[in-house]
Amino acid sequence: MKASALVIGGGPAGIGAALELAAAGIKVYLVEKEGAVGGWGARYVCKATDKCRQCSACLIPEKIQEVYQEPLVEILTNTQVVGFAEEAGRFQVRLQREQTLDPALCNACGKCLEACPRGAVERLNPWAVAYSIDKEKCAVYAGENCDLCARACPTGAINFQRPSASWDVSVDLVVAATGHQPFDARRKYRLGYGRFPRVITGLELEEALNRIEGIDIFGDGWKPMNVAFIQCVGSRDVQEGAEYCSRVCCKYALRLAGLMRHREPQTQVTFYYMDIQTGGKGFSEVYQDCREHFAFVRGIPAKIDGSDPLKLHLDGVSGQSFTTREHDLVVLSVGITPSPDNEEIARLLTLNRDEHGFLKGREGVYVAGTAGGPRDISESLAHGMETAAKAITKLEGREG
Repeated sequence: MKASALVIGGGPAGIGAALELAAAGIKVYLVEKEGAVGGWGARYVCKATDKCRQCSACLIPEKIQEVYQEPLVEILTNTQVVGFAEEAGRFQVRLQREQTLDPALCNACGKCLEACPRGAVERLNPWAVAYSIDKEKCAVYAGENCDLCARACPTGAINFQRPSASWDVSVDLVVAATGHQPFDARRKYRLGYGRFPRVITGLELEEALNRIEGIDIFGDGWKPMNVAFIQCVGSRDVQEGAEYCSRVCCKYALRLAGLMRHREPQTQVTFYYMDIQTGGKGFSEVYQDCREHFAFVRGIPAKIDGSDPLKLHLDGVSGQSFTTREHDLVVLSVGITPSPDNEEIARLLTLNRDEHGFLKGREGVYVAGTAGGPRDISESLAHGMETAAKAITKLEGREG
């Protein structure tokens, strides 16, 4: 019997692991709880200006296409692991698929998007083969009586009465690549996120710039010309239990700022930071270029108030006395936190977690990408491949 593997999570690490396993002739079940593979990285914008900035966002569509074309990888979206057992050196896994929206029937016509007043139906990324339903926004999952999207669907892809499907698979090894969760900026109440519309997160800026050509990020014709980036929001923070550096915030913030200035050369940018982490391929060059064009203030604002413009209160920042600075847009560079699924995945797969909640692997069950700690796109993809290679070596030794 041909060897088989289960990869949990269809982000960069999961896709990398799946491709590496398939290259070794191993049948792969790639399980993704969302309606599309790609993970958070599929929402990111390419940050190239007049030249490539090596942000690795372009790797995502390439790898998504590659994994869909790989015959040994069976992609199971809207699917989760609900049962797990070990028997005679193999793993018996119970999978469950949510079938409210059947991707096989969805032709991405967009009629359901137009019909939903809550914006609950969405295309998770430009390469998704079908739409997805956000349960947190959907009226039906909130207990209300609504079928607007189902009635608008011409193919019958949406059916809230369609039951979930459950089945079992037997595999030789498991890779947990469950990804991460961006820090919830609402936890930093004083920074105004959720209270002031022009305080946004780095992820929201990524998604906005991915949709448009210029910097009209709110779609109302307004262009932010005086932008502040606040670093280490939810990272290196003892109060939040996140003493670690997320390793990605400096990289994406500086590249996003460079992209904004490239699209609108008059854009003024100020960075409020504790330290700038310049490690990573090609990033020191990006940093030096930013030093020439942007202002850097060492310290984090104490609070933000006002709305137009936003007022950042600096108390003792960079040795200054109490002062206030004004900006018309503030971007919070939120860090990486453990996936909320990690607790359940650890319970099901009998895994330990570190002091922050990231997963730790064990014999036969491997952890890849940001499931195990902060990594950027290229690092996650490479780690997924390296983890799979390690698993293959172990499997070959066991079979030998």
